[in-house]
Amino acid sequence: MTPQIAVCWDVDGTLLRAGRVGGSVLRAAFVEVTGLDAPEGVVMGGLTDRLVADAYRDLLPRDAAAALHARGDEYGVAFADAVTRAWAGRDAELAAVTAPLPGVPETVAALAAEPGVTQVVVTGNVRAGAEAKLRAAGLARPDGPL
Repeated sequence: MTPQIAVCWDVDGTLLRAGRVGGSVLRAAFVEVTGLDAPEGVVMGGLTDRLVADAYRDLLPRDAAAALHARGDEYGVAFADAVTRAWAGRDAELAAVTAPLPGVPETVAALAAEPGVTQVVVTGNVRAGAEAKLRAAGLARPDGPL
C-alpha cells in the first residue's frame, strides 16, 4: 500500500512573493465596508485577512471602533466578501509583481509526480486572493490551487 501524505502549503512567503497588491486589496475592502479610510500602521505579514480587518478596526478612534465591534461577526463577513470582490480584475497588476520563491515550482512538480502525495493550500487569504496569487506565480492547476 502506498503511504498517503498531505503537504500543506501557505501562500505568501512560502510559495511566492506577491508585492503589495494584497495590501491594496485589503485597504479597498475596508473602505467599501466602513466608508472610512484604512488606518496606517497595520503590519500585515503573518496576519490572516480577517485579522487585518480586526487590526484596522482596532486602530480607529474609539467611537468608530466600537461601532464596528457592535456589528459583531457581520463586520468580518462583510470584509471577507469585499476582499473577494476587490481581487476581481487584479490579475495583470498581480502578475507584474508576483513570483514563486526559488525552488518552489520544481518542488511542487516533484511532489505532484509522487504517488500518494496530495498538496493542499492552507492560508489566511480569502480563496479569491489565494487563487489569484497562485495563478500569477504559475502555480495554479486547472482543477485546483496546486
